[in-house]
Parts: sequence; structure tokens; C-alpha cells
Amino acid sequence: MRTSRLFLYILLMGASAWWSSRAVAQGFHLRLDTIGPGWAQTGRAILELDNGDFAISSNGAWIHDSLYWSSTTSLIILNSAGSYVSVSNIDVPDKLTYNGRSRSLVQLPDGKFVIGGNAVDTSLVGLPSLYWFDANGLAIMYAEIQTLPQYIVRQMNKAHDDGFVMVGDVRVGPDIQAFLLKTDSAGQLEWSQLFGTSTYDDYFWSIEPAPDGTYYIGGVKGVGNNSWDPWLLRVDSLGNEIWSFTNGTPFDDLGQAHLVTLPDGNFVYGSGEPTGNGTDQRPQLVKVDTAGT
Repeated sequence: MRTSRLFLYILLMGASAWWSSRAVAQGFHLRLDTIGPGWAQTGRAILELDNGDFAISSNGAWIHDSLYWSSTTSLIILNSAGSYVSVSNIDVPDKLTYNGRSRSLVQLPDGKFVIGGNAVDTSLVGLPSLYWFDANGLAIMYAEIQTLPQYIVRQMNKAHDDGFVMVGDVRVGPDIQAFLLKTDSAGQLEWSQLFGTSTYDDYFWSIEPAPDGTYYIGGVKGVGNNSWDPWLLRVDSLGNEIWSFTNGTPFDDLGQAHLVTLPDGNFVYGSGEPTGNGTDQRPQLVKVDTAGT
């Protein structure tokens, strides 16, 4: 009996090792120097496509014009083995271009890709921007959204129609407030809303479609003493608040409340939760229903 158990154990371990080795063989680890060796790039988002390829949005220094502080927005497509399918850059003369920091990459029903972010000129005026690439990953166009200056886009997502929604933060006088804006399919501004108070700095980090044409938003809200709490909201189709709440401790809670809508219409968000005296943070994952509880 002992022999048979040992033999079974060996068989199971062998099978486990065989499957493990197959999984490792199918993986890859790449450094993607798509602009030039030694030039830093920051990956911002990744999508797995229906054909098994991967679309990656990135931002990096740009060396192909004379502007000394230029940067470019890039879309990289890799196949399932990690080989390049396409690399394309959108460089706007005399401007820095940035991707949104929180998964600001979507694919449209016709296969095109859109990246949301910023375009910043030499006077440091930053405007929300959208960058289009065709279904093969090649650059098409970009559009700036005329709003208040000094906008920083954290995330762009598809709206319930064929437009886009964007969230982030904007400087209003001496204060920083959170913003939400909606565009049509061509990137023309339809409406925008500011959130927060002029007492403390407030930020939006993520936005997801919610049931009945509404949206969930995650961010952090200033609560004084140089501290922020996770901040969750639901807004209607015009950006008007339906409900909101903060979910924090007496200490500084960071992690930006990145959220994902679930198939049942509820959502989960991830953020940081202080431990002990607030000098340490641990990840937390919280599920919230459609009523905000």
C-alpha cells in the first residue's frame, strides 16, 4: 500500500512538473526598446485581443525632433509568443504626449484602438487628449479636448454610447479638484463636471460603466492632516452624483481606489489600507453593490 501511494505521489508530482514546464515554456519576458536603446519608456495598459495578441500602450522620451523635452504615445502589438506585430508612435510637434496612468486603452467594435491621456505644450498647459490607432496598431490621429488648462488624465474608458469618458484631476486656482468629462466619438467635449472641495486636494483615478447608463468612479478624497481616503461615487449619464462615500481609517489611505465593474453590476475596488500606526500599507480589495454599500 505504501508503495502504491508513493508511486501515485511520484506520478502526480511528475504530471505537475510536466504541466509546469509547459507553462513556463509558453511565457516570455521582454524589454521593449521601441524608441531607442537607453530611452526610458513606461507601460501604461495592456489588452489581450481576441486573436491572442497583446496590445500595449506606453509613453517614452522621443528623440526624433528638436524639442528637448518631447515625449511620445505609443501602441505596441505583440503576438502570443511575444514577437512584434506592430509598433506605432504619435508624436505631436512641440508637445509632450502622455497616456493616462490607469489603463487608458480601449478597443472599439471596428477594431481601432484609442488611448486617452494628455498633451502638454512648452508653457505647461496640459489638455486631455485622445490618440487613435487602426486595427493593425498603426497611428491615425489625435485630438485635444478644449477644457481648463492643467488637466491630468488618470483614466479614459468607453462611454455607454460611442463616445469616451475621462477622469483625473485639475488645478483650479491654488487647489486640485477631481474632474469627469464626456466626449463624442470624435473627441469633441459634450460636458464636464468638477468634484471635491476647495479645502483639500481631491483626485479621480478610475471610471467604469455601471448599470442603466451610469458610471462608477474611484479616487481619493482629501480629509486633512495631509491624508486621503478612498473615495467611491456613482454618477448618472450627465455626470451628476447619485451617491458617494469615503472608506478610510484615521491614517492616510492610499491606493487610489482602482475599480472594475462585475457582470452582476456591482464593482470591486482595490486600494491601500494602513496597518498599525499608519506607517505601513497593505492592499485591500472591497466589493460594493449598486447602492453603494
